[in-house]
Amino acid sequence: MKLEDIGFYTLSDARGRHYPCIIYLREWGDPIGELGAQTRIDRLRWAQEHDTHEDPICRKNCLDVCVDYNNKARSVLGNSFYLGEVLR
Repeated sequence: MKLEDIGFYTLSDARGRHYPCIIYLREWGDPIGELGAQTRIDRLRWAQEHDTHEDPICRKNCLDVCVDYNNKARSVLGNSFYLGEVLR
């Protein structure tokens, strides 16, 4: 694994697992998966298949800065953002 692929908070808090965000870890949400060669693909798949608006942890705890970031990304990308080709 390359240094730039590591989410450092997972090394100290999560025993080799990765989460969608630090709040998800704090709230005892399920990990996305184990850190390894599949980490980026696991995160892409989670992002594509997981509805954060329906997730109770996300809905209740998402930080304003994260909500703003997601809203800005949606406004810039519009409907052109599709992860399916990345995951094949």
